[in-house]
Amino acid sequence: MKLVRLRVLRQRCRADDQPVHGADHSAFKSLVAHTCKISLFMNQSEAKRPVLDCLIKRDLAGITFIRDYIQFLFDGPIFNTYTLPSVKTAKGIFAPKTPGYCDALCGLIGKSVTATHEEPKAKISIQFADGASIEVSLNDEDRVCAEAAMLQTGSAKDWNVW
Repeated sequence: MKLVRLRVLRQRCRADDQPVHGADHSAFKSLVAHTCKISLFMNQSEAKRPVLDCLIKRDLAGITFIRDYIQFLFDGPIFNTYTLPSVKTAKGIFAPKTPGYCDALCGLIGKSVTATHEEPKAKISIQFADGASIEVSLNDEDRVCAEAAMLQTGSAKDWNVW
């Protein structure tokens, strides 16, 4: 396995695309640089396995609501959604900022992931054992910043960005 270092710049702004305000109340958009190692697999079977499959058979341990994004904690992997996901449950489909949205997300805690699916430039979906699912749009018009989502797989060094 070959390791490559990658520097990623992330521009932070609020969900309404307004800049974050600094301590002196001046508006700014900050760029945060992150350095990570990306694994390049030489084994073809490893290269073909979708990165989201690391979530299958894992329980959703917790959800953190952070100003303008949501963090899903999966007993190791962490999945951040900067484009807020829609939630499908037996009670219906909940879009961000609709009544019941946060409750629907929190209702997924403790449930096991049964399947994941990525449609490049369209969406990411994660299905749970009870039939519920979350869906993150990868469409450019739905994004609030450069990234729609990020998956950190167990170690702080390996992550994938959409």
